[in-house]
Amino acid sequence: MEEILRNWFARHRYALGVGALVLLTAPLGVRSRPLRIGDETREAAIAKQMAESGDFLRTRLAGRSLEEKPPFYYASVASSIRLGRGATPFSTRLPSILFSAMTLLAASGIARILFSERAALLSAVVLATTYLFAANAHNVVVDVALTAFVSLGLLAFVSSTKRAGFPRWEASFGFAAAGALLAKGLIGVALLFLLTVPFWALGAPRRRWRECLSPAALLVPAAALLLWTGVAYVGGGAAGLSEAIWNQQFGRLLGLRHREYSHHRAPFYFYLAYLPGVLFPWTVTLAYAVARGVRERAARSKMAALAPLVAGLGAAVLFLSVAGTKRTIYFLPLVPVVAVLTGAFLDAKLEEPRGATSRGLWLQFAAVSLVAVGVLLIPAVGDRRISPAEAAGVVAAAAICLSLVPFARKSASRLISVSLLVALGSLLLLDLYALPRWKQDRATKRFFARVERRMSPATRLYSFELNEDVLGWACLELSRAPLAESDPALLLERLKAPDALVILEKPALAGVPADVKDRLEAVLRGRVESRPIALYRLRGSSAGGPAARASLRDLVSQPLPGEVKALPNSVGEEEPADQ
Repeated sequence: MEEILRNWFARHRYALGVGALVLLTAPLGVRSRPLRIGDETREAAIAKQMAESGDFLRTRLAGRSLEEKPPFYYASVASSIRLGRGATPFSTRLPSILFSAMTLLAASGIARILFSERAALLSAVVLATTYLFAANAHNVVVDVALTAFVSLGLLAFVSSTKRAGFPRWEASFGFAAAGALLAKGLIGVALLFLLTVPFWALGAPRRRWRECLSPAALLVPAAALLLWTGVAYVGGGAAGLSEAIWNQQFGRLLGLRHREYSHHRAPFYFYLAYLPGVLFPWTVTLAYAVARGVRERAARSKMAALAPLVAGLGAAVLFLSVAGTKRTIYFLPLVPVVAVLTGAFLDAKLEEPRGATSRGLWLQFAAVSLVAVGVLLIPAVGDRRISPAEAAGVVAAAAICLSLVPFARKSASRLISVSLLVALGSLLLLDLYALPRWKQDRATKRFFARVERRMSPATRLYSFELNEDVLGWACLELSRAPLAESDPALLLERLKAPDALVILEKPALAGVPADVKDRLEAVLRGRVESRPIALYRLRGSSAGGPAARASLRDLVSQPLPGEVKALPNSVGEEEPADQ
């Protein structure tokens, strides 16, 4: 029996390694990171309101309908919130944990089919430790689900291709494409098309489309598109359908001006400029993998699959670069492809003769070592000072990396193994040490706690032109979400009701007419995500406690919170400013 178990573990050691990696990394960061990374507050607030309303087909924020993305990812988060009986970091992030685990397994499966079982494990480690994936894979953002379905679609394609002996799109690919479409829209289908077509274009001999493409591969995504457009039409009519498809899908691609997403416009070279950072620390090895893929595009070797992967990655990057709106998070669906390329290259280096340690591998080790040292400095960035314990940790991490050099220089396998172990260690340090010591946004929680104390059961709370992330904060932190209002005249009418309050940011004051400003007065002030913000009421009303002494126009000319030692909270009450 012992011999049988030993043989079984030896035969499945790489698969067991992938499983252990998924179990180790999937829950990282869930409790150590507050719900304030990127768009998390907005996305979590949308899902929370969906769970509270019971309408899982409409996306709303503070009572306002949003048609930016299909509602199905939010429905998964809303279901988790209901199961968890509240919007907590774990309940809101549970779907993303599952999607990130699916992505890791899909990337390792792609590498296993195209290259080897060892490449599968290496690709999973590279993916888990790549900056963009490690920082976002567990967050409440739609791109995490999109990344999982794009990876599953590529896995389905390479699996069908291996069985058929030529490029083949089957029903499994169609279901993954449908999932990508329902996660974020047409961009998911476009990325899958760009990543898989190079396998057909570079294949020899090239097959006819009717041999390669099964009807289900087209019909299933088409059915998903009909489902999404039907939901959008039923919820918002022709206007809602136009907003969901034309403005939010094609508008973002074309970069239409004077839209809510206009601030995401960026030049063509945006992704090329950010590539070294978002793919750190594996950017060095990726460059060597791309060069080898181009060099061996016509070779009949195990590494021949590098060429279509490189071509697909290049086509996808070009497509994202042409799009009008750009953000680094939009690159997340391509990170698993980068991980497979990098893992396959490292696997090939392990097969080279003992002692062949190249300059590229040493540069890669240096980059990974910088990550191990830099992770320990993250709390110092928040505190703006390095404590003696942090300085000692930095010295210890640098000493450990340097002590590994004599051991690693004897062979490429040792150097690669050491690099991977240091990268995994850095990931654990990030979540177990650095993030728990990171300075939390206490000012935001303090402001909304003060707002909550001001509210009574009869209070009607509104917001005017709040940033959507700040509005998400309000919906998550307050027992009753504010109602969004964008018309100053209508806002003034609403505030005439007893116990009516409104939350305003200072930048939004420019859009408030002077006659409305003069009729408002402050109840309390603070900061949310470094944004100056305040709670106001109509002058002379009884909402919010005792009357404040300053009008809104007076408050605009006063210093911002943090520039004075204390700010007026209400008559006869002083409260330290939120720093």
